[in-house]
Amino acid sequence: ALGALLYMPAHNKNIEDILLRQKYPSLTSVVLCLEDAISDDELESTERFLINLLKNSVQENCHYMGYAPMIFIRVRNPDHFESIYKQLGDLSCLTGYVLPKFDSCNAEHYLHVLKEVNSHALRPVYCMPILESSKVMYRESRVDELTKLHRIIANNRELVLNIRIGVTDLCGLYSIRRSPETTIYDIGVVRDCISDIVNFFSRAASDYVISGPVWEYFEKDRSYQLGYTSGLIREIILDKANTLLGKTIIHPNHIPVVNSLYAVTQEEFRDAQDIIGSKQNGVLKSSYRNKMNEVKPHLNWAQRVMRRAHVYGVLNEGQTHVDLLEAIVVAENESKHRIDAEIQYSR
Repeated sequence: ALGALLYMPAHNKNIEDILLRQKYPSLTSVVLCLEDAISDDELESTERFLINLLKNSVQENCHYMGYAPMIFIRVRNPDHFESIYKQLGDLSCLTGYVLPKFDSCNAEHYLHVLKEVNSHALRPVYCMPILESSKVMYRESRVDELTKLHRIIANNRELVLNIRIGVTDLCGLYSIRRSPETTIYDIGVVRDCISDIVNFFSRAASDYVISGPVWEYFEKDRSYQLGYTSGLIREIILDKANTLLGKTIIHPNHIPVVNSLYAVTQEEFRDAQDIIGSKQNGVLKSSYRNKMNEVKPHLNWAQRVMRRAHVYGVLNEGQTHVDLLEAIVVAENESKHRIDAEIQYSR
């Protein structure tokens, strides 16, 4: 249900408008970054700004709002994590923490701090580890590292909301940066790494949620409203094909794109219903008469589709993701104009 996770530097002056005044109505989750997005000489002032904002304005108002996005803080390392949570205390407005450079050397330390956080919390505080280290990327160490990480995460499953993949850092290990026309799956060494992460964490028996990697381009022309294929749309389609769900974004224009593409089509929904509701274990002809549905091997897929339908909804017959995206964009533009006027008036 995280959907499009908006990544922002923690000193962004629009944070209050975004969190408290619903500047982007369909925003469901946000990361306030204290790591790579903040230079070392700005860290202390940024921490003061963020802690004051969360402890006062956001915490005081979140109880009275009908809607607020899930809020996560991205820390720098386990020691920084401990320092930040001690300054923040127990905040009901905070959903959790993003743990960068998560590997077998620091994972236990990170999770020890998280358990300490939860020992004082009135509600669960989650983490989202980011797999982006050279140990995960380099082939000679990858399997051993993923084996260790899978064991550590499995022992703390109730605290791990999902697994994230830091493809910017992984690409950096090879001096690679993908273009806006290129998906991450076109980069062979990164695709292979994602494939192995999926192999470890997306098995039906454990079924962790693995989120799609960050899309780092703005695409301000918004040509996707007209249904043109963009790198972002192509990458989300490939994310879905590889079981990745949700996506880190850096521009609010991408919120409706990501969330609309996770809606379930009527055909997917009907097939999933038929498979789950079948009284036999054999082969069924699809209601759409264009495929066979095998109950046993397709059952896990069907259950996942139904979970996605519960969160993102089901398209009506004859409607496409483009139709939904266009409708969302129109509704959001109308809402944004109203909210911008309210923000301006309040100032």
